[in-house]
Amino acid sequence: MKKRPVMKALTAIILLSASAFSQVSLRPGVVMGLGIFKETISNPSDSFTTDGRIGFLAGGVLDIAFNRYFSLQPGIEYSCRGGSATSPDNFTGNDLTSTDKLNYLALPIDLRVKYPVMPLFSPYILGGVNLGILLSATNSITESGISTDTDIKGGLNSVDFGFDLGAGAEFYAGPVITFLEVNYMLGIADVAANEPSSYSQYNHGLEIRAGVKFKT
Repeated sequence: MKKRPVMKALTAIILLSASAFSQVSLRPGVVMGLGIFKETISNPSDSFTTDGRIGFLAGGVLDIAFNRYFSLQPGIEYSCRGGSATSPDNFTGNDLTSTDKLNYLALPIDLRVKYPVMPLFSPYILGGVNLGILLSATNSITESGISTDTDIKGGLNSVDFGFDLGAGAEFYAGPVITFLEVNYMLGIADVAANEPSSYSQYNHGLEIRAGVKFKT
């Protein structure tokens, strides 16, 4: 007789779990945008943040919607990162610009918390993690309109890692969901390799994304 309340509770939990799982919907989509990334570099004699490097991003996403308020969105994106710094050439006196062009395969996983204010409009905040796999890395030195490129991939770690924090909005039109969002990616992994422990290099930047997702 004592087992009946326990069985009833377990049955209720199973039914509630099945009901929650049945509400999960998958929404594949595509995303494009711009990134404005900088590098923070520290060494024994100096610590500074470079100017921004503007690059593009593009890829695919899969929005896993648990209900109207919460969704988990992993993605795979081509992401341009790096930074730029300008200083005078000690010999010629001309401005010399050094630009790190770091290109990654980014794998973000972000949780979105939504607040549906209208049937066709839902603002949200997002947060999560961002893993980057280095695809290519070039340092470009420009002086008097002449550029010299050097491959620096061997001097960098193959993986970047950081946190995402941002906000955006979704717009609903039948089976199509369009979205626009702004995200700040804060890198916490030192991407410099084969350097003394007193030297460090971190990526961080602002991303502006727009895309579409499709209800299935």
